Order: sequence, then structure tokens, then C-alpha cells
Amino acid sequence: MRRSLTMGRIFLLLLILLLSAASAVAMELDEMLARAVQTDARLQGLSGVLTNALLNIDKARLAPGFQMQLSTGQVRLGYSINPSAGEPPWVVYAEPSGALVLGRKTETEVNVQVPFIMEFGGGETPVAAALPKVSIRQPVDKLFGGEKLTTVQKRETLLAAEEARIDVLKRVSAVEQTVVSQLAALSGLEKTGKQLERDFSDAQDALGQARELKTYAEGSAQQRQLELSAVRLQRELELNELKREVAWRKLERLVGEKVDALPANLPKPVIELPGADMEKRNPVVHLARLGVDLEEARLEEERGPSKPKFYLAGVVNNTVNEFRDERETAVSGGVEGEFDDLLLSAGVGGIVETGTVFVSAGLSWTLRDRKIESLNLQERENAVEVSRWNLAAARAEYQSNYELLSLELEEIELRRRGLEDDRALADLRLADAKQWLDQGLISQAELDEARWERDRLDFSERILQLDALLLSSRLEAFTPQDGDKQ
Repeated sequence: MRRSLTMGRIFLLLLILLLSAASAVAMELDEMLARAVQTDARLQGLSGVLTNALLNIDKARLAPGFQMQLSTGQVRLGYSINPSAGEPPWVVYAEPSGALVLGRKTETEVNVQVPFIMEFGGGETPVAAALPKVSIRQPVDKLFGGEKLTTVQKRETLLAAEEARIDVLKRVSAVEQTVVSQLAALSGLEKTGKQLERDFSDAQDALGQARELKTYAEGSAQQRQLELSAVRLQRELELNELKREVAWRKLERLVGEKVDALPANLPKPVIELPGADMEKRNPVVHLARLGVDLEEARLEEERGPSKPKFYLAGVVNNTVNEFRDERETAVSGGVEGEFDDLLLSAGVGGIVETGTVFVSAGLSWTLRDRKIESLNLQERENAVEVSRWNLAAARAEYQSNYELLSLELEEIELRRRGLEDDRALADLRLADAKQWLDQGLISQAELDEARWERDRLDFSERILQLDALLLSSRLEAFTPQDGDKQ
């Protein structure tokens, strides 16, 4: 029994050690960035906005499709107190109807009305009559694949989609830059912590030696200064550790899970300025240019005449000829046209029972208040001017940011060259220190100091690499590669 318990405990201990080792594996930078992007709540919201913008475009391009509407119409019941001789006193009148839209491409409209009259009462046999009417209306342009959206509608939907898309790209870039900045801050705190540990250790050694050798009198100002120096360094070290804990928690909130160590390997960033012809790929310039296109389309639509619309129509109508007291069926077909203020119609038809043939024509003209149209035109012209000024401002902003990024790139390159020189010098000093220690010319503490100078450059190199990654991310956001979609 004891043997099985012991083996069980050993197995459990090994399992805990394996899990601890697995959790201690440092998360690479790419994985950190991917998880931070996946867990960012604001980005998820912006992605939903983009999805809806794309869905709205799809909906706008779709015709209504099959639709049916059925109606009873108004049903009336009447009673005649003094009916004419031979006429029933009760009458029921109804106008049930139905409307259909057939097909997404053709958008054919079919309307059916069935006026229904029934007379009864007074001992007479009920008399019922139905007078159906069927009409069909067909937009001509839909027969030839006419465009669903106008130019203005196309540019409105494009601008909305691009704004949503660029908001997503900007948020992804912001999340990644925040993670990289936090890693740089942690590296800086780690470097400062190592330096404070060394300074605190040196201060404690100096204080211990002074007390052991009785260099200063107990309670003297010099002795107190050594004590205060050690205490202050200890406080700075504790404060630095607290800052590191806060920074670690912030990094874990960004990533969305526990982080055990900084990334062991950082990718080498590719930093290069965009070419002179990349201005149009800048998000601010890109959206401003789309704004100009939209306002110009609106102005053109305001200036130009309405696009003519034509419809084919057919009607089958049943009526009662009161003169002959007979039911007649009229069949007609024609074309209708809408053009700005004019409405034109022409057709041909006939009455089946009598063989009557007729032609028809109609003209409608609407007189509108042109003062309002003049003001609308001025408003559109002003909107175009505003959009052009916005584009000019966006281009000026692009040039300013381009120059600032150029300076930052030069600064990164200058730091890189300086670090290479410092590293070569530190390697040389460390090699000399090792020889001098073997020859008894320096102490172990001086060798440790030379080794620390070399190690400190590793922290500086890591921070420089993170700053370079941050600049690379900003450059990518400056001219997104999948921007400028028209």
C-alpha cells in the first residue's frame, strides 16, 4: 500500500514538474502579438462594424427578390331600406388584392385585384359578380442587367467599407505597437534592476568594509552617508521591482494569458521608408481622396438630368358596361418613361367582346421650385471644395509624418552603429581584463565590472531591436499594403 502511494506521489510530482516546465517556455513575439490581437475587445467590435459594412454592400446590390403581399381590401356590408323593385336589399362589396415581385434580376411586378360584389336577401337568389384586374410592370433596364446602384451609392458604400476596414487595420497596428512598447519598457526596467542590484551590492560592501575597518567613527556624517546610500538604493530597487510587477500584469492583460518570460528570440525588422508614389496608400490620404470622389459624384448627379427610366406594362381588366349591362374584358399593353420632370406613357389595347381597338398616350409635367435646387447645387459645390481642402491637408500631414519617420529611421541607424562600436570596445576591454586578472593586475570585482559593461549592452541591443520593431510597425501602418481598393 505504501509502495503504491509513493509511486503515485512520484508520478504526481513528475506531472507537476512537466506542466511547470511547459508553462515556463517563453512565448515568442509573433504568438504574443497574435493572442493580443485575438483578445482585444475594441478590435472585435471594429471587426463587427466592418462585417456589417460589407453586408450592407451585398444587401444594396440585391434586388428585393420574391415577395408577396395579400390584402382583403376594405370589405363593406350595406342594407337598403327601400330597394328598387326586384333588387335584393343586402349587398357585400370587397376588393381583395395581391402583389408579387418575381426574381432578383428582373424585378417583375405583378398586381391582381378582384373586386367582388354579392347581392342577396328579399327572397331572391343571391347574385355574385367578380371583376378581376391583372397588371404587370417590368423595368426595362433590368431585362438587360441594369446596374442596381448609382455612382453616388457605389462611392458611399465604398467609403463606408474602407473607413471600417482602415479602422480595423489601425487597431491591429495599435495593439501590436502597444505590446512591443510594453516589452521595451520591461526590458528597460530589467536593465535598470540589474544595475540597481549591482549598485546596492557595492553600497553594502562599502558599508560593511567601513564598519569592519572602522574607517569612520560610529555615528559620523561619513558613516551615515554610506548607510543612507545603501538604504536609498534598496528603496529604488524595491520600487523598480514594483514597477516590473505592474508592467508584467499589463503585458498579461494585453496578451490575454500568463506570460512567464520575455521572448527569447526577436525577429529582425525590415525598416524602409515608402517610396514617393506611396502617398495614395496612406489611410488618411486614401479616405480623403474617396471623400473627394464621393462629393464630385454627388455634384455631378445634382447638375445632370435624372437618368431616364422605362417600364413595360400590361393590364387585363374586367368591367361592367352599364349601358349594355354586359361584362367586358379590356386588354392593354404599353410603355412608361420617367425623365426628370416628365412622365410619358403610350400604349395599345382593346375590348375582347366588341373587338374594339384603341391607342393611348399621356404626358405629365411637374413644375418644381428651382430656388431650392439652386441652393442644393451651391451646397454640393461647397462640399466638393471642402473635400478637396481635406485632401490637401491629408497630403501635407503625410509629408510631415514622412519627414518625422525619416528622422526616426536615421536615429535607429545611428544607435545601431553606436552599439556596434560600444560592443567591440566592451569585448576588447573584457578580454584585456581577463588577461590582467590572470597577471594579478586587477581584482575579480574589476573583471565583473567589465563583464557587466558587456552584458549591459545586450539589454541595450534588445531595447534597440524592440524600438526598431515598433518603428517598422508604424511604417507598415503608414502605408497599408492592402489599401487603396477601388
